[in-house]
Amino acid sequence: MNTDKLRELIRGFDLQTDLWWLATLLSGLMATVLAAIAFPDHGVFWAYATVMVRLAIVLCLAQQPWGAIFGQLLALGLATGAFEIFADYLMVNWGRGGSGQRAYPSGSALLLASPVYVPLGWACAVADFGYPILRLYGAVTKRLTGDAGLGVTMVAAGFLAATLTACLEFLAVRAGWWSYTGGILLGESCPFYVVMGVFFAWFAFLPLFSRYVACAGTRTYAAIRFGAIYGGIIFLGFALAHFLIERRS
Repeated sequence: MNTDKLRELIRGFDLQTDLWWLATLLSGLMATVLAAIAFPDHGVFWAYATVMVRLAIVLCLAQQPWGAIFGQLLALGLATGAFEIFADYLMVNWGRGGSGQRAYPSGSALLLASPVYVPLGWACAVADFGYPILRLYGAVTKRLTGDAGLGVTMVAAGFLAATLTACLEFLAVRAGWWSYTGGILLGESCPFYVVMGVFFAWFAFLPLFSRYVACAGTRTYAAIRFGAIYGGIIFLGFALAHFLIERRS
């Protein structure tokens, strides 16, 4: 895997980019907590407010001379969200009697089976999770070179995303953004297959992003191409996780 452009991009990271990423992440977390605890009857409002504010922040950061990474993540995230609706359709329609089905509030405007805040939420997730994964890769490869550094980062990325998702799923269900029917649950509301599917999806993020930034052609072409590929990976990851956990239970 050619990592020259990826390493060049990572060299632009500094305390300023770290703090802005942290501010974006915390703004989303704070709004999610408010939606789940303080205003559970207005969850859809908070769902849209959360993703729109976070996307606006990332878009503004991408315009700064030091914000190239945010522009790269935002473009890939928006394309990924557009193609992720097929994985979400699968989660909503596992088939008659399928356990772990996701359900959304009635009256939501849908793209296929997803409220618009779901693909936009995936765009935010690519920025939220993608940045620390790349930051971690830069740190790990100072000690471990080649495939060892890549492998350690990929596993750590999967565990990081899965752990955060388990926490956020609890808040999202409390906020009324979505719910699940049955399934093997972690805690009260998060199906285990969702956590496993997220692990599979983010395990693959780093090699995909490396190819994305090295892709010849326009940035629009690269974002659509690799957003489609990543959407396919997410689809397969959730399908495999559901088969392993729910169909085998």
